[in-house]
Amino acid sequence: STSLDAKAVPLVGLTAYWDHWWNERWSSSIGGSFNDQQNTNFQSAGALDKIRYASANVLYYPADNLMMGAEVLWGDRTDNGGASGDATRVQFSIKYNFGAKL
Repeated sequence: STSLDAKAVPLVGLTAYWDHWWNERWSSSIGGSFNDQQNTNFQSAGALDKIRYASANVLYYPADNLMMGAEVLWGDRTDNGGASGDATRVQFSIKYNFGAKL
């Protein structure tokens, strides 16, 4: 009979963010994260090896139940086989909270 042994892949990861209110109507958040795995020889070339991510935003609260904002996001990934890629994007959001304050 064949026996398969599985074991957890060791990894290190960290996420940190900082929120700041500039005044009662404006706020920002900035931060990022990373993950670094100790892959095994038996994992595929497409298995995640390393990833990094960062974002920053500016939010405006023109009314008690309305928020508008813009955010810049960036990330990169390296696979077990060495392939890698990165992406940057900009996101705009509007949030209206019906019946309650934000």
